[in-house]
Amino acid sequence: MMGLLFRAAIFVVLAMLPSSSVGDIPMTTPGFTYKDGLPQAPVQLQVFIDLLCPYSKAAYPALKQLGDAFEGKDFRLTFQVLPLPFHRNAFLAAQSTVHSVGVQSFVPWLETIYANQDKLSNTNTLNTTPNDLITQLASWAHAAFPSIDVASFRKTLLPGTAEDEKTRQLFRYTLAH
Repeated sequence: MMGLLFRAAIFVVLAMLPSSSVGDIPMTTPGFTYKDGLPQAPVQLQVFIDLLCPYSKAAYPALKQLGDAFEGKDFRLTFQVLPLPFHRNAFLAAQSTVHSVGVQSFVPWLETIYANQDKLSNTNTLNTTPNDLITQLASWAHAAFPSIDVASFRKTLLPGTAEDEKTRQLFRYTLAH
């Protein structure tokens, strides 16, 4: 247990360190807005999810139902992706949401990840290399969005990319809120 807490603390500290480009916490609300919720809607709900968390997955159908019931100018549902350190592949999954699947494609991508969540679990990927995980995510992305260039998608999941930095910024935002 102590080892897990130590790794979680290291993960948080490393994620908070500024990278070589921009290390700022975003000042505007980042995240992925469900459907067409307006920024000026009087009711705002921010939900912090981990794509590999079974509890986030279990809550998603109710959140989707809520978003569908109250969509429009009066309600905005925003998903903030918060990769939890005890889900070993959570940051890579979060990084995949920042790729060119884009904001409009967030829900289908989230549902793709949730449908395959068990395949990315710590237990099921114990002997899997990061490159194999990137290949798997690229395969799912191409199946979900045939127009995605697989080679480009794979490159964006590597350390030091713009998507890597954006994912770190989103993570810092979620920690600050």
